[in-house]
Amino acid sequence: MSQSVWIPINNSRPYAPDIELISSTQFSVSFRVKIQGVYRDSKTHGDTLFYRLLIPGGGKDDLPGFPEIPFIKKLVAVPTGSTITTSVQIIDSVMLTNYLVYPAPRLIVDSNEVVEQFTINDSLYNINDFYDINALKLNSTGFIRNQEIAEVFLYPIAFDPPKKTLRIYTDYIVTLNFSNQKSSVNVDMGIINNIANRCLLNYSIPPHPKKIKSTEGTGNVQWATIGNDTSIAHTIVADYLIITDHQFYDN
Repeated sequence: MSQSVWIPINNSRPYAPDIELISSTQFSVSFRVKIQGVYRDSKTHGDTLFYRLLIPGGGKDDLPGFPEIPFIKKLVAVPTGSTITTSVQIIDSVMLTNYLVYPAPRLIVDSNEVVEQFTINDSLYNINDFYDINALKLNSTGFIRNQEIAEVFLYPIAFDPPKKTLRIYTDYIVTLNFSNQKSSVNVDMGIINNIANRCLLNYSIPPHPKKIKSTEGTGNVQWATIGNDTSIAHTIVADYLIITDHQFYDN
């Protein structure tokens, strides 16, 4: 693979995207995304020149044979039990030509090493249309303690394989709208509020004081061996779980 080349868009220097929270309420969350640029690596297969793209701080699709489209993942606090709909407002975009995006390789084991095997979905690469044009995918929802969160994948780059064209959304606003919600957008999580403030785009409840009153005598610590039988995990009742090797356990 060749040396990475920075493609400047909003910044001549390599920087991660600028993601700015606009508003966060019980009814919606909005934030603005500005792409500073993209890294490009050239890779040749046979006589065909491909490019591998990467956004600083992001990942890329890895489904074998499909275009390796870069994405940015953000965790967003959402009201408990809410139905989420999304919208995207494109403010600015640029078009780049002569870019054939490399297809995600298949990973195989060869001589005890994991290596990349070139794989391409020919039918998809022959469709004369943009791939990943939605700019946003709501992947899943879950919980950090009692705070519901949404895993949001941002796709600022759309790719038209036959035309070798990229459409890069350089500046856009993402909105998550909530209905049927059963809580406010932020839920107090006690001593781990500070972690939520760092991990979630829109969590703003201040951390609790670091001093915690002693609760000596009100609980106990037990060692539970799981081994290969993961069904045992469903029988564990605990307030907190610490997963570690037995050598680090001291009752």
